[in-house]
Amino acid sequence: MSSDKHILITAAASNTGYGIAEKFVREGWNVHITSRSAERSEAAAERLRALNPDAKVYAAALELRNPEDIFSFFADYDSRFGRLDAFVQCAADLGITKHDIFDFTVEEMDSLLETNLRGGFFSCREAARIMKKGGTGSIITLSSVTYDYCVRNRVGYITTKGGIVSMTKAMALDLAPYGIRVNCILPGLVSTDRFDRMPDAEKARRRAVYPLRESYPSDIANAAWYLATELSANVTGTEMVVDGGACIQAATAASNPITK
Repeated sequence: MSSDKHILITAAASNTGYGIAEKFVREGWNVHITSRSAERSEAAAERLRALNPDAKVYAAALELRNPEDIFSFFADYDSRFGRLDAFVQCAADLGITKHDIFDFTVEEMDSLLETNLRGGFFSCREAARIMKKGGTGSIITLSSVTYDYCVRNRVGYITTKGGIVSMTKAMALDLAPYGIRVNCILPGLVSTDRFDRMPDAEKARRRAVYPLRESYPSDIANAAWYLATELSANVTGTEMVVDGGACIQAATAASNPITK
């Protein structure tokens, strides 16, 4: 099975981005993936090609902290393919530090702003520039449920993730006249390499807040599939929460663990 549709996914060499790419490869789309490392991107593309011989997978390097790299990447993409049906802005600086707000540095904040907000904005805008020519398209951003219910010592990350939600809504309004939809996925805890490396006790502590379970990359991929396709033809400017029910609680895992 193959499709003439094209999707571009940033940070898709592993974890959530790779899970999204896997979903669209299995559905036969033309899938374009990026990573900061060209070697990692191509290695991931090789694994994806093995999943569906009919699907085409393209790999490239992209550094969101460098606007000129963003502009040249999308110009090259446009000249080669001239079509983009869906774009998933998955790349992010997680801003994980071991100190509190008073020791948070200018360099740490700059890195978060440059990747998550500035890089996120310009990559989405350049994707929209290509979609505009076709009169249709879907842009999907990834924020986090922590923008709404906060965790300690992540103020920079949470600030930028809240900005992504606002950016998504503003872009949805600006791009609607061109037939381009813009929506945001808000994951909770996702089972990624970083989660897998945690001690069992820490995994149990984090899982305790989820009425259902932590998410897998495939859960985020299914949300992306809905938002990228005609299933959501009249949906734009929305926040889609995929968090196993964590946000329906007012308390954290430490004070309100789930008992089963």
